[in-house]
Amino acid sequence: MTRMARSISAQNLSGRLPVPQTGDEVQRLSETWNDMLQRLDAAVGRMRQFTADASHELRTPVALIRATAELALRRERGPDEYRKSLRDIKSEAERMTDLTESLLTLARADSNSSISRWHPQTLTASSQKLSAQPACS
Repeated sequence: MTRMARSISAQNLSGRLPVPQTGDEVQRLSETWNDMLQRLDAAVGRMRQFTADASHELRTPVALIRATAELALRRERGPDEYRKSLRDIKSEAERMTDLTESLLTLARADSNSSISRWHPQTLTASSQKLSAQPACS
């Protein structure tokens, strides 16, 4: 049991302790420990998925900003075309700012810091904001 417990790490939370069928405190402790490992494994899995999703969500506006700037610089353009490119870049930068602020809010919540910037929103306002954003593929 000790050897198995020592082999379990953050990279290997799927391991479980053997549960002796003794009906005593050792059995209950092993079962409780395994339940805790299950919860930790699930939490770490959610964190990994969240990190992957957040990375993807930030990568998209960065790619759009870069592509817009590269296209604008490829050849001479008129003032209106440059203004449109700059508006597109500004829009994506604002989206990145919103995402970053949301991530910081979540990080503060996870660290049990006080959160002073909760803003109530209606579902209608949130859905209108989302529907105004261009679709990403």
